[in-house]
Amino acid sequence: MVTRRTLAELGITGTQASMLFMLAIGRCSTATELAREYRIDTSAVTRLLDRVEKRALLSRTRSYQDRRVVRLELTDSGRELAERMPDIFTDALQRAVQGFTPEEVGFLKSMLRRVHTNCSDEADEIIPRY
Repeated sequence: MVTRRTLAELGITGTQASMLFMLAIGRCSTATELAREYRIDTSAVTRLLDRVEKRALLSRTRSYQDRRVVRLELTDSGRELAERMPDIFTDALQRAVQGFTPEEVGFLKSMLRRVHTNCSDEADEIIPRY
């Protein structure tokens, strides 16, 4: 649902939009951090960011402290797009749980947290977080 909406309204994939959101809220500032957060290969993140950069939604700036580090910065257009993401995420979630009782939603969240924890533990064994 998120990708359909971001493609239709923003012209980028849900993953690209989500990464812009992560940059906007300051959770990540480099491709390496995004790769760790999303648990995908840095080269895949770089390809995603190349497409977003071509749309002038972000820019890359080499760090003055460490020339090996390339910081990602949103342009004004990228920031405007990222600001739309909470509404898109919220709408998708509301549609997904439409017709559920509040108790069912609470139970679903609890079960999904447990699934996430189980999967995160397994992924940490394979791909350690630094």
